[in-house]
Amino acid sequence: VYRISSETDLDGSRLSEVLCVEGGPAVTAEELKLWEFLSEYYLCTLGEVFRMAVPKSTPAPGATPAALSSDRRRKTLPLTEIPRRPSLSDREKAAVTLILDSFQAGKPALLRAGEERNGIYRELARRTLESGRDVLVLRPELKESDGPLRYESGTTPASRRELRRLLREHPGQLIFGTRSSVFLPWRTLGLIIIDDEHSREYKQESAAPRYNARDTAVFLGSLFRADVLLCSSVPSMESYYNCKVGRYSEVSLQSRCSLVPEIIDTAAMKRRRGMKGSFSLALLKRMEDELGNGGSVLLLQPWKDTSDIEIEARAIFPKAGARLNSLPLWKANPVTLSKYGLTALLNADFMLSRQDFRADEKACRELAGLKSHCNALLIQTSLADHPVFTLESPMDTILSERKAFGLPPFTREIRISDKTGSRSEFLPKDSDLPRRKAALAESLGPDATIDVDPV
Repeated sequence: VYRISSETDLDGSRLSEVLCVEGGPAVTAEELKLWEFLSEYYLCTLGEVFRMAVPKSTPAPGATPAALSSDRRRKTLPLTEIPRRPSLSDREKAAVTLILDSFQAGKPALLRAGEERNGIYRELARRTLESGRDVLVLRPELKESDGPLRYESGTTPASRRELRRLLREHPGQLIFGTRSSVFLPWRTLGLIIIDDEHSREYKQESAAPRYNARDTAVFLGSLFRADVLLCSSVPSMESYYNCKVGRYSEVSLQSRCSLVPEIIDTAAMKRRRGMKGSFSLALLKRMEDELGNGGSVLLLQPWKDTSDIEIEARAIFPKAGARLNSLPLWKANPVTLSKYGLTALLNADFMLSRQDFRADEKACRELAGLKSHCNALLIQTSLADHPVFTLESPMDTILSERKAFGLPPFTREIRISDKTGSRSEFLPKDSDLPRRKAALAESLGPDATIDVDPV
């Protein structure tokens, strides 16, 4: 029951009597505020949010005999023990101090860091747990090393029920969760850590509410006056912009990358007849030197099928064997990249699709990962003078272009899909934005699908 009224515009024949009111955990004011925010912001019904927040696999204790029986057989989960103080380097200690200063000022903090982030997470979680408040570590995908209190798609219904009970009855728990964990029945939430805050996995796309768990977590933190830490090696444009305008504080543990990739301008090479099939003569010379010295070469491409490029390369270097391989760019993880003496990214300009204004931002993230983990990197592109390839830190340039063309984060994108196709509306970010969004939603037909802030 969300609201009680003695008047209705419904036909009386459609109304049914209330047979009984089942017992169960009360919904808190914070939960209602979160659901109302999601309903209004993402232009969906409160019922759609409710179905997401309280799944059918989580019956209220005492609701039915079956639920009672299940509750008696519930899986026992351990209470969180306060971890020991981690051993931190001087740089990590300095970062913790800056993050705590941001929290003290009432601001979320954006941490730009690699693997060093884990010790900082442990120290911040330890401090919060000692105060008797809960910690949520939000991840795109949980790791095997994450603790026993986990909330993800593979969590069993029994574990979900037990986890909810622990949060209601025992303050000071450390929860590792994917995006839906923002809907847990928090009571004493004190810290939210949003790992890899740029990840597309935080966006719900398949059904309403099409929410972004990153942005939802920031709002959730404000409801409980909880501290919020976002972390990424290359942050999302939205978080980067929030740092620029002073909403977030930025803390960096990253040092300047020493690897400078070699950029090959394929357009210029073609004019000078410097190409042999898909390969520039410069790249072939580097491959010949690497393979001739007993090294290995990895060829990357922006699309899924790389078999043609590998066949072409093996025809040129038939004796390379297992030392010559190819992969789609999205499959190249840090461990794989570090094994090769030379990594070459071919057709890199296809990363910069004109159909997707976020393509430049995504390309920056991909290239930052390559520069961090490759031993040597060569990039072939017909757009060699593009800021993504020429600048060490192109985010400011991309932000200026977004502002000039009225694109997010300076506006709000609403993608509308119906029988005629898909289109986007870009609305100004001002005090009239909620009214504009509501009016747009009302003007659409019943078959339209609305996605606010698509990724």
